[in-house]
Amino acid sequence: MPAAVPLAVRHALVAAAPGTSAAALARRFGLAPRTVRRLRAAARSAGAVPPPAYRRGPRPDHEQHPLRAEVLALRQQHPGWGAGLLRIVLGHHHPEADLPCAQTIRRWLAAAGLAPAPAGRRPSDYHRAESVHAVWQLDAADQLPLADGRLVSWLRAVDECSGAVLGTAVFPLGL
Repeated sequence: MPAAVPLAVRHALVAAAPGTSAAALARRFGLAPRTVRRLRAAARSAGAVPPPAYRRGPRPDHEQHPLRAEVLALRQQHPGWGAGLLRIVLGHHHPEADLPCAQTIRRWLAAAGLAPAPAGRRPSDYHRAESVHAVWQLDAADQLPLADGRLVSWLRAVDECSGAVLGTAVFPLGL
């Protein structure tokens, strides 16, 4: 569908001299002559310049979608799940189905009176160690390439409280 003719151009078309042809106005404003004739006729019949009329296309009937009830049931079971995660879970349950987009799922949830999922992730219950040597963290990497092309593995132990490196080891693969 082409873009609506701006209101300023509509006013200029109506304000043009009465003897000006639709073809001349169409060339001047870069419109089709039929568009100019229709806009001028609409202004004459309404007695004023009509604003652009934006018509929405018909919306599909999502109430009848086969996965809607399952989405609502999943959300009631898991209130922290958002539309994106619900869509992923639906994809796992129905790999061959034509899935609704995340915005459609949000609209279904809102229509059912279910509040949006809380933003972000829930804070974890993890608390950092408060004394030295209470908790050690181990970090490892496998198949790290060296400058000469050899692959090595790497292991490091760190004290969580102080951050001190307690030990590190680099060893070639295959040992």
